[in-house]
Amino acid sequence: MVDRIGPRTTLMASLALLAAGYGGFPFVRHPWQALVLAAIAGAGNGGFAPSHSSLLAALTSREQRTAAYALQRATDNLGFGVGGLAGGLIATTRVPESFTLLFALDAGTFIAFIALLAFVPKPTAPAITAAIRATGRYATVLRDRAFLWLLVVVAVLVAAAYAQISTVLPPFVKEHASVSEAGIGVTWMDPAAVEPAGAFAIQLLIRTRAINGSGSVMGTTIGDAHETGGSAFVYYDRVLQSAHEREQDAARLLAYAIAHEMGHLLLPPPAHSPSGIMRPEWDGDDLRHIASGSLQFTAVQVNAIRAKVSGCCAAAVAGTSAGLP
Repeated sequence: MVDRIGPRTTLMASLALLAAGYGGFPFVRHPWQALVLAAIAGAGNGGFAPSHSSLLAALTSREQRTAAYALQRATDNLGFGVGGLAGGLIATTRVPESFTLLFALDAGTFIAFIALLAFVPKPTAPAITAAIRATGRYATVLRDRAFLWLLVVVAVLVAAAYAQISTVLPPFVKEHASVSEAGIGVTWMDPAAVEPAGAFAIQLLIRTRAINGSGSVMGTTIGDAHETGGSAFVYYDRVLQSAHEREQDAARLLAYAIAHEMGHLLLPPPAHSPSGIMRPEWDGDDLRHIASGSLQFTAVQVNAIRAKVSGCCAAAVAGTSAGLP
């Protein structure tokens, strides 16, 4: 749809489906009606993300996209929090009519988004030649095993984590922990409320351009990563430059640069080692191992990373369980 009618029009159609789906819930009288409306809202939600991202890509330059997508994710998360808080403060089982108000407001936000899109310039669609269209087949996508596995992983994570949290957590804490609707809304607004104190958090960001101008360093890490968590950056322009100069596959070199920075986040200092992925600088032998996919962490580093990840998971489970009766 994005390729045929454009991202802005697709986004508007997706928002219209979301408004119709959620706006129709107050009129549900039978279970099948709820299923139909959920399917309509689901179709709108499925079209929202790709059309929204495509519209951002079309309206920003390559240099602006990192900041644009970062702002998009930040505002998305803010919206989830504010929406959850507003829902908890508005809707209550003691006043069934409050859910009608909540669904009406929810539908209104989608309609307001459509109105705002009227002021967004329609991006110019790139010319798609017959040769390009001939190569754009779903059969080509289905032959990409890495992409298919990514879809499977995303589906499993959404089904096992996101869907369960959004549907199971609210009724569970209300019935078994006596948390009010407003309390549930506060939990959505402040994720730290359900995280154990001192939680270990890390993030890795791929930047289009390096922060500090010229140089050959492909990444850097900030913060006391091993103890409290931190942030790592991988510089895509440096990776491309190094791949060109050393005649390496850029995608493979990017993967190894990410692995190196993740090592800094998960290993105790000093994380560098005389051999393997965590060498300060990769020489010719290392590059040959990268090309064959055989450059690895040392056995000691593998055990240390496993211990760190296992410890973080155990602490998270213990911290979450401590908050339950």
